[in-house]
Amino acid sequence: MTMEVEVRWNVPQYDPIVREAVNEVAKDIRDRARMDIPRAGHFGSRFITGLRTHVNKVEGGYKIEVATRPAFAKVFEYGGTSVGHPLLWIPVAPDSKRIRAKVYPRLYAKLYRPRGKNVLISTKDKKVKYVGVRSTTNRPRFHIRQIAIEEANKYAEKMLNAIDQV
Repeated sequence: MTMEVEVRWNVPQYDPIVREAVNEVAKDIRDRARMDIPRAGHFGSRFITGLRTHVNKVEGGYKIEVATRPAFAKVFEYGGTSVGHPLLWIPVAPDSKRIRAKVYPRLYAKLYRPRGKNVLISTKDKKVKYVGVRSTTNRPRFHIRQIAIEEANKYAEKMLNAIDQV
């Protein structure tokens, strides 16, 4: 996501003030978005620290870039579909403790799939641990774009604050 802030004054002495205001907007976008990510669900520090903002000078102003890591985190901003090949194994809550189906047998007990069924059952307690689906839809959970727009609308206020500090 890229937002551009245009400088209307072409006076070199205002450049540090404008730069300070743009940096303040970028910092506020980063901080608010990082607070929004844990509220969305089970997203850890990998997603929180993966959100970064960069300020670049462009002709006529500055550009704020918001980058998210890991790359698939964008699906939680815009929504999308996750597809399994051939199946996507979803843990049955709360028993499976959010452990991947591939790792589960090493930690607890072997899993088996009955013929013609899309479930994985534990050999130890004979309970269904995972359900197989072809695809699932991820709804948008992050509000990074909305936060960026709200903070960009506060740019004039930040500009006045930067002028007062000079």
